Amino acid sequence: FLRVIESRNSNPNSSYKLLLGERIGEMMSRINSANIGLGYMLEKYYEDHSKLDGIVWKEKVDVGEKKKIEPDMMYDDGEFLHIGEVKMGVDFDTKKSKSEILNLHKLKKHFEDIGKKVKLYFISHLAEDEEAMKKGLKGNATLDINLLTGEMFCSWLGADYKEFNETVTPKDHIVKNIIYGYNIFKD
Repeated sequence: FLRVIESRNSNPNSSYKLLLGERIGEMMSRINSANIGLGYMLEKYYEDHSKLDGIVWKEKVDVGEKKKIEPDMMYDDGEFLHIGEVKMGVDFDTKKSKSEILNLHKLKKHFEDIGKKVKLYFISHLAEDEEAMKKGLKGNATLDINLLTGEMFCSWLGADYKEFNETVTPKDHIVKNIIYGYNIFKD
């Protein structure tokens, strides 16, 4: 995954260009692309560093609708089937988060209908606490969904929360990103 913003692809049709002009708009589009890539890196980190055996990552589930639902993780501990959505940030797109919570509820109903006990999770890696997540979910959090910070989720997985944060973007990439942004703004 590229963490050097200048190396990322930009969207030629990005609305950032309308708001900020060609050069800054292109930079913002690249930043957006890099942020999306960080989310994929996070999921891969959790998968590679989990000490729990048997977690199923990104598997589509047929719940009897046209489109299958793909939760980020499922884990059956013998007593409960744990189903979760993983996010990097704390401020969530209202429409998308509402849809993901609805999908969690559909999965819960599907598995309860076949006799499983289910626990649902919404995980935000960068959230400091549950209150920040509730605020970020803009009223879409429901009482039956467990809100976990990244630190809490890493503890459950047996993964090192700080390691990801410290290694996700190497220092030399951060410097390159700052210089890239500086050069855009100075021109």
